[in-house]
Amino acid sequence: KDRNGAGVPWLPPMEPILAGGGVLSRAPRPGYAALALLDALQPGGISTLVLDPHGLTPALGAAAAVLPLVSVHVLESGSFVSLGTVVSPLGGGKPGRAVARIKLEREGAAPVEGEVRLGQLVVLPLGPGEVGKLTVRPQHGFDVGFGAPGKAGVMRVTGGAVGLIIDARGRPLVLPRDEGRRRELNQKWLYDIGALQ
Repeated sequence: KDRNGAGVPWLPPMEPILAGGGVLSRAPRPGYAALALLDALQPGGISTLVLDPHGLTPALGAAAAVLPLVSVHVLESGSFVSLGTVVSPLGGGKPGRAVARIKLEREGAAPVEGEVRLGQLVVLPLGPGEVGKLTVRPQHGFDVGFGAPGKAGVMRVTGGAVGLIIDARGRPLVLPRDEGRRRELNQKWLYDIGALQ
């Protein structure tokens, strides 16, 4: 809640989302870290999840004032782990409603395309260092960050340890009241994002 007590519906756009800490760094699979960030922050639009597994961020902040190029060199050294690009459409409706049509084109591979529905968590194959062209055509009322609800766009996306993540679970994330159903849904999301096999 903000200082006036009003609910804040989602995290304002941020690029990239840089996260660190022992819990995320020691996750058994990158999907665990990615899902923890998505559930906690609930980003909207398009962003990149980056993990700082060695706790370098505070030192880089201190060094940047004195030696700005050192920070650039460390950022480009591979010390940070990209978990992947996340597309989180903002909009509402009943679960199962069509959210967007997507198409991922990668060099040397067949395009991957399909429809994403409200409530789904989808991971498309796009490994670390891989670059692709993503076309997103949101349905009326859904905004993916191209300037207005329903506005389509094409963008260059970079892969990561998890891949390209389409998080259409809605914002804010609503969990079932029934404990068994909630546990079942969390297990499904862990499986969908590659944290369980």
